[in-house]
Parts: sequence; C-alpha cells; structure tokens
Amino acid sequence: MTEAKNDKKRLLILGSGFSKAISEKMPVVRELADALKQQIKNDPELKDLEDPKYQHLLNDPELLLTYLAQDQPWKEPWEAAKERGLYLRVTHWLAKYIIAAEVKAMMEAFNPTSEKKWAKQLVQWLHQTRLGVISFNYDTLLERICWKYEISAESKIITPFGIQKIDLQRVDAFNLYRLPLAPLSHREAGTGHPPIQDSFHLVKLHGSLNWFYSGSSDFAGEQIYYKPVDSGFPLTDMTSLNAELLTSEVARLSLDKHHLIIPPVAEKSHFYSNQTLRALWSKARAYLKEAEEIYVVGYSLPDTDLTTKLLLQTACTGQTKTVYIVNNDVQGKDSLLRRYRDAFPQGTIIKDDYIRPDAVEAMVNKLCNEETLC
Repeated sequence: MTEAKNDKKRLLILGSGFSKAISEKMPVVRELADALKQQIKNDPELKDLEDPKYQHLLNDPELLLTYLAQDQPWKEPWEAAKERGLYLRVTHWLAKYIIAAEVKAMMEAFNPTSEKKWAKQLVQWLHQTRLGVISFNYDTLLERICWKYEISAESKIITPFGIQKIDLQRVDAFNLYRLPLAPLSHREAGTGHPPIQDSFHLVKLHGSLNWFYSGSSDFAGEQIYYKPVDSGFPLTDMTSLNAELLTSEVARLSLDKHHLIIPPVAEKSHFYSNQTLRALWSKARAYLKEAEEIYVVGYSLPDTDLTTKLLLQTACTGQTKTVYIVNNDVQGKDSLLRRYRDAFPQGTIIKDDYIRPDAVEAMVNKLCNEETLC
C-alpha cells in the first residue's frame, strides 16, 4: 500500500453539503423542512404538528426533533409521552425520505454521464491514508461510494493449522465504523466479526439510517444494531435472489427497532447516555486533538449545535491548527466565517480557500495531487 507523502496529520469533517455535492438529489435542511411541512398536511399521524406551538420549529426539522425528544420541565407527563411518540414518527418519516433520496443519488452514481469522478478519488485517498472522518450525516452515501468502487483491504486470518494467510476483502461499512455494532441479522446468531483496520475510520456522531435501537429515551447499555451496506441501493441491502423473503426478514428483525437519528442541536444528554455513542464522541475528540489540518466539508456549524462547538473548543485548545472551510455557499461566506471563528479556539487559522462553487472537487484535486495517491 502506497504511503502518503505529506506527513501532516489531517482530519475530514462532513456535513450535509458533502452529500449534496455528490448528488443534488440529497436534501439539505431547508428542503427537509419543506418536505416535512407537506407531509404534515397529508399524514394523519403527524396532524398534531399543525398545532401553532410547533410552527416556529418547522423550519428546522432537527430543532423540532430535539424539542419533541426532550422531557422539558414545563411539560406535563402525558404531553412528554405524546411528543416522544411524535418524535419517533418524524424520525421514521425522515429515514424513509432520506433513503428515497439515496436511491436517486446512487442511480446517478451508477450512470457514467452523471457520476462524480472526484468521489472515487476521495474514497481511494481516504482508504490509502487511513484518516479519521467525522460525519454529521445520517445518510450512507459515503459507505455506498466505497462499495461501488470496490474499496478493499487486506485482513490476516489464522487457519486451524496456525498458518497466517492474507484475505483481500471489500471494505464493509462495519469496517469503517469500527464499533461493536451487531449486524441486524445477528440478533439470532452471534456477535459478528472483528473490523478490518486498513482503511479510514468513519465516525458518525449523529447516528445513521442503517443503525437501529429501541427508541427508548433511556438506552444507556443497549446494543445498537446495524444493517450492512452491501449493495448500491438502501432498499436492496441484505437481499439476494429471493428478495421478497429476505426483505420481509429484515422487516421482522427490525420490527421493534427505530433508526438511530440524533438531531444536531443544543441538548442531547439522553442520547449520549449510551456507552457506544459516548465512545464515538471520545474518538472524535482524539482525532481533533491529533489533527494539524482539518477540512470541514459542507458543514454549516449552526449556532444551536452547542455540543459540537464545545467539542471543538475542548479538543483544539492548546495547539495551532489550520481549518479549511469547504463549502459551495459563496453568498453566505461572511456568516460562515463568523461561526467558525466563534467555534474554534483563538489562534486557530481559519482558511476560506475552498468557499467556492466547486469546493469539494477542488479540495479532492488538491489533496490527491499533493500526495499523488489518486
């Protein structure tokens, strides 16, 4: 495996703008808000959200989810229970909506006339440099791009005779997560297999569409399950020639589970009581602390995401780091720079070189050309 020429310790942080750069089919917050408002009009299970007290929250679905999930001190017990139910219904809709967008995005990715060549370069570069990648996205686009381009890694296997052999395997999402997540199919059979270490590490701080939990507000010691990303499309994961049977089997195995989606806003304490999720944030802190250059791709760093801002302040204090904002929102440049300067410690070098319409592609070209790995 080729070693990187640049010896600077780097880190990538991904927001929804990264997925949008891969495909225009992927929604950003504004588009999710419009879609949710339309869904509320047509879905009897969400009609309660037409109540005027929720109207100021509907322009930010993630803020709405946070409010619904929290047992605020002014809520009556029955009100908190009702809103917890609304939270689960909205997350269920959100998962279905993003999965449908992923299907359209991956149809583009498999079309030679519309695929993004830089996406292949990026996953190859990440695989070869074995970096840490922090993601605030629920979607599994990055995992599917790795699957599409058959990113593979060597794993050492000990035979019954004690002989060590090398097995070349396609990197599954499980190997990117490096977490003790149990495959959904393993609820009935074992605890899975150890992850391959020879690739990048994907740290998904806000959960993922293919992660499942009970939906309980108290799940501190609970096992989190994941559905493997083993196809180009979300709806065909874990299927084979007998797709109808296996699709129903997936539905049966996840009957009492909900998608683990954590809204990126101010207060998330009940989500972060889970030991596995706490380990994720601890790893993110370590990667931030070690990094000399940080490339933040498509992440707007909203003022309401206090947990992330406190993480950046804590992990990056005491060292001079260079932060590259990679964002195609040229018109919002001044506001974006202000939020980044507020979030990172004093002395951090904030670079705006990649606030441009072709931001992600320009960053990938620069990194690949610099290290001649792509």
